Amino acid sequence: KCDHPSMEETFLYQESRLSIVIEMYHNGWPALSLKDPVTHEIYTVLTVNLEDKAAFSLPDRAFVDINNNPDAMEFLLSNKLAEDTGYRRQSGWVSYPMVTLNLPTFYRLDPHAFSAILNIR
Repeated sequence: KCDHPSMEETFLYQESRLSIVIEMYHNGWPALSLKDPVTHEIYTVLTVNLEDKAAFSLPDRAFVDINNNPDAMEFLLSNKLAEDTGYRRQSGWVSYPMVTLNLPTFYRLDPHAFSAILNIR
């Protein structure tokens, strides 16, 4: 994972101003986290990796971790960072919603960090 916030723009989440960071899970699926823009410490991870198979190309979908972050779905939708696909995947007792990420917005927020995730694939 990177040690710097990938985006200069901050977003309000649970009364904190945070930077959103797009990275990749080990199998190539997107991982979204929120970090403190000053300390660069992870505040929370918004997604969960439910995929067994490696991603093909650059995937634009992710499962939102509503189990540990009940506010995550509304946060992503209200900030136009993602759209609800309507698909849910059951894991244990939780039905995780899948979203389509707004990749152009992530690129606009930080072209350098976005390019870096393309290069690690």
